[in-house]
Amino acid sequence: MARFGTQVLILSAALGVANAELVRHPLNAGVAFEYGQVSKAIDFFTTPQQVDQFTIHKTLGWFVQKATVDERFDITIGMGAMFFYMFPEEGYDYSRSPQSAVSLTEASGAYTFGDLQNPSLKISLGLLPYKYNEDSKNLGEYLFRSTPYPSTTVNGGWETVNSSRAKIWGAVAEKNFFDGKWKNNLLVTMSTVFPLYDISPAFVTSYKFGGMLELGAGVNLSHLIPNQGKVTTPKSKGVYDAYFNYQGTNYYANKSYYDKIASYYADPAGGNDAAIAGQYTAKALLVDSLNNAVAKPSYSYYTVQGTEVMGRFSMDFKPLLGENADLKIYGEACLLGVKNYPVFYTDPLERTPMMLGVDIPTFHILNKLAVEVEYWKNPYINDYASESVTGWEVDAPLPDYSHEVDGLHIDPSKPYTKDDFKWSVFAEKSLGSSFTAYVQVARDHIRPVYALSSNPVPSDILLDNKGWYYAARIQMGI
Repeated sequence: MARFGTQVLILSAALGVANAELVRHPLNAGVAFEYGQVSKAIDFFTTPQQVDQFTIHKTLGWFVQKATVDERFDITIGMGAMFFYMFPEEGYDYSRSPQSAVSLTEASGAYTFGDLQNPSLKISLGLLPYKYNEDSKNLGEYLFRSTPYPSTTVNGGWETVNSSRAKIWGAVAEKNFFDGKWKNNLLVTMSTVFPLYDISPAFVTSYKFGGMLELGAGVNLSHLIPNQGKVTTPKSKGVYDAYFNYQGTNYYANKSYYDKIASYYADPAGGNDAAIAGQYTAKALLVDSLNNAVAKPSYSYYTVQGTEVMGRFSMDFKPLLGENADLKIYGEACLLGVKNYPVFYTDPLERTPMMLGVDIPTFHILNKLAVEVEYWKNPYINDYASESVTGWEVDAPLPDYSHEVDGLHIDPSKPYTKDDFKWSVFAEKSLGSSFTAYVQVARDHIRPVYALSSNPVPSDILLDNKGWYYAARIQMGI
């Protein structure tokens, strides 16, 4: 799709030279500097350790050029670069060296059908940013920033502040009714995380009732059309992604799960309960004997495919309090996977993050001041890396039970609750026509770039109620 976006730009340029009317819009270019401190983070992806302090230090630059051909065909291309340091600051050679990255941030084409002021249809495709919840400053936007199995969500990443949006690779068809009050988006996206290249159809809609209330909903058929079925539903890995029922009881078919729990309770520094350790050892032996029996169990398999369902609301109090009172209350919830699976995914509420936010009036002292909170009763750590037959990987449809034992020293069969509550405070202030300052203080799903992979960490680093961070961003744009 990124290659297609570039081809579209080349084609449009050729058309412009030939006989089409080409309008080049002003260049959107800017630089930004982010600085902050993370306190009480946890790095357990390799050697478990608490990171008492990590410095957020990034310099970013970008440009975005947009052109319109014959009033209907918009072409946009953007490039970005970043200078940064990786997480954690100690323990790895790469952490001590500055890193840089250059990336294509957008390559998209959009065609408008019908009346230009009130289009009958608009279709966009390529690599493009997508945001359906305009109120979200940090938390939320779950539909395209989450996965169903394992149940994960994310915010931040390459950028820490002012980054509440998704980057999609695909196509969006927009159709609005009633002078824009009823907005509808039909999307077909291609996965940019493992399993790669799976196709996910989605639909997002919202309706604004008068000037105060807006309701929205959406559904994402995540990984519906797999690029490789054996990766999306990994049956070829034997027992590692399988489960079965034996004498009325459901079992995960990988005995190592029960061995891990047994080792936790056998450890004097862990659960220190020989009786429970014995129970799980017996389960591991039972699973192992059934897997190696002549008449094996009837296996079923976990899959990363899942249907995500989102609902949201927004209540704007300006019609009651006046234009100077920027009071707004908004919220969003998303069920990350409608279907239950035995052992790991038995309760839909455990797969439903819920966010509530408030825009606080500052009477034009600030552009925005918002407080957002999130409650998510996820019994597992928010991590999309799991143990499998090939080692650690990020495409297995399982929770990361092994790191819960080895890194956090907890029983993975019991809910982990220290990370259920997240919060974020966001402030924005324009400084003249070209400068904008942002401040964000939060305990959220921040995932900085990791020293061993040069990609964002696959798990949250703020895994208990002690961790938090602050970050400031100064941005200049033209």
